[in-house]
Amino acid sequence: YLRHEHAHRTMCNSVFCALEGAAFSELEVRANEAPLTFVEVDSSDFGVFKKIPDLIAKTSDKTKLIWVEVENEYRSSKDLEKMLVAMRVMYQNREKFQLSHVLFVVTNDGATNIGSRLRERLLHERETGASVLLKRLDKEILGGFVRVATLDHEHMVLRAVAL
Repeated sequence: YLRHEHAHRTMCNSVFCALEGAAFSELEVRANEAPLTFVEVDSSDFGVFKKIPDLIAKTSDKTKLIWVEVENEYRSSKDLEKMLVAMRVMYQNREKFQLSHVLFVVTNDGATNIGSRLRERLLHERETGASVLLKRLDKEILGGFVRVATLDHEHMVLRAVAL
């Protein structure tokens, strides 16, 4: 457990270093020293829960925030679904939270498929029961609110990945 936490924190610190401009570390987020430290979600599937970002960054013009999720291993289906529910809340309240977008940063080969998994879930490719409103909302989220990048460990830069 401690090694897992350490590995994730190490990857968060690496992503923090690779972010351009102002950013808040995982420790600053957890200490409530970032401008956004959690989003509370009330879901019929999961009940009430708080989603906490791994990092928070500011956009280059410093007017909006970027919610950063560091992907250093495969995200379980349940956790991915909770993230999708939270992203819907974030998107619908993006002005309140001053959010520009959610950025998933892949730091390990085990997480490389996060983009395709997000795309599949947001396009509802394998399910038929989603409402028209939910499909429309998810299509808007996929249209620019969610982004994926990889961390180039050698050069400590982020490289955008198409969804």
